[in-house]
Amino acid sequence: MKKSLHKFIRPVNLIPLFLLLNSACCSPLNLPIGPQQSALSELNIDEILSKDRTCTNLVEDQINAWQSRDIEYIKQIYTDDIVHFDGYPAYVGFDEVVDLAERMWMRFSKWEMKAGEVYISKNECVGEWINWNVLGIPQDSPGMEFDLINFRDDKISFWRLFYDQKFWEIFNEPHKIDNDFLNQFASTWSGGIKKEIKQLYSRDAVYEDTLFNISHTGSNNISIYASSYFDQFPQAKWTVMHTFAERKALSGFKDDYPFASQGALFEITLQGEDTEPCQIRAVIILTPNHEKQIIKQQIFYDAESIVECGLAK
Repeated sequence: MKKSLHKFIRPVNLIPLFLLLNSACCSPLNLPIGPQQSALSELNIDEILSKDRTCTNLVEDQINAWQSRDIEYIKQIYTDDIVHFDGYPAYVGFDEVVDLAERMWMRFSKWEMKAGEVYISKNECVGEWINWNVLGIPQDSPGMEFDLINFRDDKISFWRLFYDQKFWEIFNEPHKIDNDFLNQFASTWSGGIKKEIKQLYSRDAVYEDTLFNISHTGSNNISIYASSYFDQFPQAKWTVMHTFAERKALSGFKDDYPFASQGALFEITLQGEDTEPCQIRAVIILTPNHEKQIIKQQIFYDAESIVECGLAK
């Protein structure tokens, strides 16, 4: 009998999300709305919750399939042209990914895993994959992947892996994550100084926040956008919560990924002129060049915190 893809999916309870709008812990932010608004404008709550359900189902299906050790379950979650991009090696096509799964199950027979939080953009997802009983990682101190997922027809078509510090210590690369770079990024976006923001980015850097339909190219344009951001949220504060990095790409993907990316889960405190502070959680993937200037930035949001802060109604 064909296994249901959603056998293990936890139901999405919308009631707490709507209640959070009136929670005493936070005052919803008063966001300007309109085509001329260059910082964060109001999103549609139904669209946000729909994207969150899609991403949650994809992330949990994938992890449940790997936990099940069931090839038939695995076959239901990936497209035929699935790419498992882990820098080196990369696995291209369904047969290679299935072969990888079988070898991993054989080598790590006690490997346990579960899904953590999920973060959304317009058309992509980032999911936390929590691991233990693998590579000597204990259950009380698990290792975490942050997996970037592209999908098509409700199946995963691209899967890109980022590892946290726990894994990099096991891989004997404890300095793979550049904490100074990430902390400087957070500090600069907390400072609100246009000149310092501009210095973070390369001349042709790309800034992508697809959930809010924001896209800027070039350090000057990004710094101009940052000015409007700080006009809207003059006391914004960014805090690094959990860091990660990926392996460097080798042959086949070197042109598309000339530099390894890294990033973090951030807690971003937003506060307008007449509102109480409010926290959103976001995963940000940063690609620095050899000079440690950012050439690409992507942002993914925790849907519940978006609703709680009144960014979606």
